[in-house]
Amino acid sequence: MTLSPSLRRALAPLVTLSVLVASFWLGMRVERATPLPAPRTAAIDGSVDGLTVRTVDGLVLPLADSAGPVVVMVSSESCGYCATSMRDLAAMSAGAPLPRLRVVSLEGAAGGARMARSHGLGDVMVVGPGDNTTRTMFTFQFPGTPTFLLVEPDGRVRAAMPGYPGREGLVPWHRVMAGARTAL
Repeated sequence: MTLSPSLRRALAPLVTLSVLVASFWLGMRVERATPLPAPRTAAIDGSVDGLTVRTVDGLVLPLADSAGPVVVMVSSESCGYCATSMRDLAAMSAGAPLPRLRVVSLEGAAGGARMARSHGLGDVMVVGPGDNTTRTMFTFQFPGTPTFLLVEPDGRVRAAMPGYPGREGLVPWHRVMAGARTAL
């Protein structure tokens, strides 16, 4: 049986959709041969010296804090793992402030601040990229959101952890955020 060209054109999207649905269905049923690796903290020899961030009020500040090390959480309003990380940090803090945490929202400080408050982090510094250089660096330098960075006062990045590590993985980072420790 030969199909007419017009019937073939009409059926092409249906065939394509069927193949995609079948592929998705099969992919969801295949067991992974090895479990996915847990996010790891990596020591890196980078620097964020000179990068600036912008507060909700429009104030431009250096990303590093001369008063001591900070944990920078690179976040996005559309990131579900960022929201989960924020909820976990809020629960771990039990209402106590996290003075050494800087949440850098890729979309800007205003939306990031709303997101942080809605997930229980009301007393943290939420900022957005201060200029295009900083926005580009955070958008393309890191593998996704959330990404956690331990930043020394001179701007050196001592450790980086891409991804959501689970509540247990956040414990050493939370200690620095709370000001209880200066290293992981």
